[in-house]
Amino acid sequence: MGMSQIHINPTWKKYEAKGSQEIPTGIEKAQHMEKLTLTWGDLVDITPLTKLKELRELDLSHNDIRELPDSILNWQSLRKLKLKDNKIETLNARILELKNLKELEISANPLNKESRPVLEQLKQKGVKVKTRSIPFF
Repeated sequence: MGMSQIHINPTWKKYEAKGSQEIPTGIEKAQHMEKLTLTWGDLVDITPLTKLKELRELDLSHNDIRELPDSILNWQSLRKLKLKDNKIETLNARILELKNLKELEISANPLNKESRPVLEQLKQKGVKVKTRSIPFF
C-alpha cells in the first residue's frame, strides 16, 4: 500500500481531494478528522482510514474499493458514508455495528444477494440507504 506525497496536518478536521491514486501520507495521525472526501480516484485498500475514529462524514465515491475491512468498527462516530460507484460485491455485516450511522450511499456497486439482508437490517435501524443500480444495456 503506497501513500501519496500530500502531507496531512494532524490537527485538520476536514480534508477533500479528487483523483487520489493513494491515501495521503500521515492521514492516520489526523485523529480529529471529522469530514473526509477522497473521490474520483483509484483507492482500493481503505484500512488506514479506519484509524480515524472521529470521522462523522466519509465520501469515498468513484474509487476501486472492493470491500470494507472489519476495522470499520472504529468508525463509531460515523453518520454518513458514501461509497457510490466502487466495486463492492459483499457489504461487510460489521457496518450494522456502527451505532451512529444515519446515511449510506452504496449505489452503482455490483452488490451480491448476500448483501441484501445487511441492507435490509440497516433500513430497519433507520439508516437512509441509497442503492440504485446503474442498468447495463
